[in-house]
Amino acid sequence: MKSHGKNCWKNTPSRSKGNALVELALIMPLILLITIGLIEFSQAYMQLNNLNKSIRDGIAYLSRVAVNQTGNGVVDFTGTDGLAMIADTEDLIQENFHATGLASVSLEDTDIDFAAEGDDHIRVTVIYCHPLLLGDMLSSVSGFFGAELNFSNCAAGSEIPFNVTGIYRVL
Repeated sequence: MKSHGKNCWKNTPSRSKGNALVELALIMPLILLITIGLIEFSQAYMQLNNLNKSIRDGIAYLSRVAVNQTGNGVVDFTGTDGLAMIADTEDLIQENFHATGLASVSLEDTDIDFAAEGDDHIRVTVIYCHPLLLGDMLSSVSGFFGAELNFSNCAAGSEIPFNVTGIYRVL
């Protein structure tokens, strides 16, 4: 009878090639998931940064214009002048956001909210729904774990809401 010695368990070249293929098949989905996650996160972070910059520029403009319109340092958005100031600021925020962000992304007038904070501060809030590159993939992944994602103003699972607020003192 032939005895099985130490050489029985030694890997042959064809067996180690099969091991490498199995290991690659096991690890590739994880590497792909991490890569796609990094791309999604960096895209969303870039858009959030662009939105912050656009709001900062718009509210700085509004704080300078508002005090020149009223003349007494009190914020007042009522009347024709106030509505014109808000419309100009909305246009400025939208133009800056579109110029620095993705071409396919839209920011509507209804997403921008203006308010006076006391007599000498202006608050601008923008609610923006960032579209995911993979579309509805987030809802299918969350459904796999038994949780359902439901964002208030955004399409469930295919958009992530950003709520950005800026407050400036009227100059």
